[in-house]
Formats: sequence, C-alpha cells, structure tokens
Amino acid sequence: AKCSVDMAPRRIRKKVMKKVFKRYCNILIPAILEEVEEDLSSGKRVWVRPWLLRRETKGGTASVLAEFEKEDLKEFRSFMRMGKHQFDVLLEGIAPKISKIDTVLRSAIPPKVKLQVTLCFLATGATYRFLSTFFRVSEPAISKFIPEVLDAIYENLKDYIKVSTHKLKYTF
Repeated sequence: AKCSVDMAPRRIRKKVMKKVFKRYCNILIPAILEEVEEDLSSGKRVWVRPWLLRRETKGGTASVLAEFEKEDLKEFRSFMRMGKHQFDVLLEGIAPKISKIDTVLRSAIPPKVKLQVTLCFLATGATYRFLSTFFRVSEPAISKFIPEVLDAIYENLKDYIKVSTHKLKYTF
C-alpha cells in the first residue's frame, strides 16, 4: 500500500519538506543572484547612497558625539541640551518603542541615533539636509522617525510634560 505524504509520520514529512525546500533554494538563489547582478550592471538607482552606509564608523554618533561622551560632557550637554545621564535614562525609556528589526536588505537605525537626531533637531532647528549629512541618515528616514521619537518621548514623560488644553486660534 502506498503511503501519502499527509499520512506519513512527522519525521518523514519533515525530510520531504527539507528536500523540497533545498530544491527550491537551489533554483531560486541562482535566479535571484542573476537578477541582482543584472540590476547592478544596468545602472539602476541604488537604494542607499554609499556614504550613508558608513554611519556606524563616520556618522555623528560614532565620531563627534562619541568623543563628547568620553572627553567633554559639557559639550555633549550643549549639543543635546541634556546631560549624558539624562540622555541614557530617556533612551532606555523610549528605545523599545522606537526600535526596528534589522532585515536582510539593511540594518535598522539604532534608537540612540534616532534620539540624537531628534534632540539635535529640537535644540538647533537644523535642516533635515544637515542632519542627514552629519548623522549619515537619509532625509526620508529622518522625516519618518522624528515624529515617532517625539511620540515616544511624550509617552515616556507625559507625567512631567504639561500640555495646554485650550485650543489656540492662529491668524496669519
């Protein structure tokens, strides 16, 4: 009597699924690689500019602000408008809310970088262009995560932040 895959013991089904998976991988991976090579050779637009990829080694967080943290806490306070300890406490409170998961295609922007960009934006009024260049984060990413970080800060500190309940009418 023939035994169908559905009726086979779990161990056998697992072996069959592994074989099927390997077969698909052997077919798909070369096809995907070929597609990627074609895209690269055709001069299609790159998702991430190469200089942005050096964020972890040459971005503001890795260079200037890292030096401030280690050597000049007064300058860190001046730049972030808060001391290192307050920064760390705030980061600890909002990190779970603003963290993203790394993917195969790209690594997520660390919560520390997001918070530093946001605080620099609030403290200096710097343009997204400047923040993008200094921190090596794309402008579209900055425009997306600054509101998320601000919401997380508010949620974390809402017991300490007083917000007016009166609606203001603006006339321009």
